[in-house]
Amino acid sequence: MKIRLIFPRWEALELRDLVPSPHPDMALILAEFERFSETCGYALLILAALTPSSIDVDITDDFLEEIDYNEDVDLVGITAMTPQAYRAYEISDRFREKGVPVILGGIHPSLLPEEAIQHADSVLIGEAENLWEKVLDDFQNKRLKKIYKSEEKPDLTSFPLPRRELLKNKPCKVNIDVQPTRGCIYGCTICNVPTMYGKKVRYRKLENVIEEMKTVNSDEIFLIEELTWMNPQYKEYYEKLFKMMIPLKVKFTTQTTTYRNIYVAGREFLELMKKAGCIAISFTQDEYIFDYYNKEKQSHLKKITQQLKDIGIPLLQYFYLGTEIENKDIFSRALEYAKQSGIRSCLFFNLIPFPKTPFYDQLEKEGRLLTKDWSKYTGKYTVHSPKNMTSEELQEGVRWLWKEFYK
Repeated sequence: MKIRLIFPRWEALELRDLVPSPHPDMALILAEFERFSETCGYALLILAALTPSSIDVDITDDFLEEIDYNEDVDLVGITAMTPQAYRAYEISDRFREKGVPVILGGIHPSLLPEEAIQHADSVLIGEAENLWEKVLDDFQNKRLKKIYKSEEKPDLTSFPLPRRELLKNKPCKVNIDVQPTRGCIYGCTICNVPTMYGKKVRYRKLENVIEEMKTVNSDEIFLIEELTWMNPQYKEYYEKLFKMMIPLKVKFTTQTTTYRNIYVAGREFLELMKKAGCIAISFTQDEYIFDYYNKEKQSHLKKITQQLKDIGIPLLQYFYLGTEIENKDIFSRALEYAKQSGIRSCLFFNLIPFPKTPFYDQLEKEGRLLTKDWSKYTGKYTVHSPKNMTSEELQEGVRWLWKEFYK
């Protein structure tokens, strides 16, 4: 039996359209884009690891490889985030026309299974660890169900090591992602992480994480995390992990949800991150950032930025514009903040209302979604009508920020 696993491509953001002239402060951004475009999907490497050794499994990265629709395979598995969904459906339809069964999974099919099943023989809802063995057994015994859904979240203490050896002779060559935990304690209305992974944080064994890091054929790792250091248990876990990482001498980048997490972490913890190999932290905005007229909050922000500069950890700031509390003044305020905070690498996007988040449901109820063309849910396009400005003002404001910040 042979299975082909596919990671679909999506429309890349062309930085040349936004910043015509090269800028020295864009190095972090270019590295972030490279991580997405030149590393194959982490979920598929895990799925391959869950597949019995008696089954031949291989992976195709649609960004870098041509899909062979005439390949002699028994089953195709496709993962999809929201901007990949239409391409995933296109690939699936092509294989099914040739009589090859297709299973769709990942965050978008999990949140919209009634849509995904129109393009698949089966949809896997949620995380795969508790389901994949059953799916394969049912397929081999000709009783494949249309929907599979795990009633419980997987126990990550027995996490499989992703099969990175499958990438050895591939154009993408490596995958630098490592995921020590899943879940997020926050309930942000625009985020689909709690919907997919739950609000309770689940932890892998530290030894298991370190073992995986040793399999990454690169001198850099990306920690897939929300880094909610305000949770004492979470912070303690990462203190232990960072100490164990020091002898590995790896470099890593990671992300956190808000500035407050960095503030709460404290200097000693951030210095430990640096010793463990941290070369950058990316984060998104919270109410601290746009409350520019609150001098106490702005003082905190500047202290945090300076502290990280002193330690030697650059910050990469993501701005998602178009929330319910913002009007067209937000663009000048965001630029003023970005310039005065001292952060040199910023990305500016239209807010993305991901399906089944509270924000998406509100927009759908109020008729404020401009399109359900998922290929446009990348942050490049305005896909909703903001409450306090026009969609055109939002689109133009985001492009203005790119040009003004990097001029």
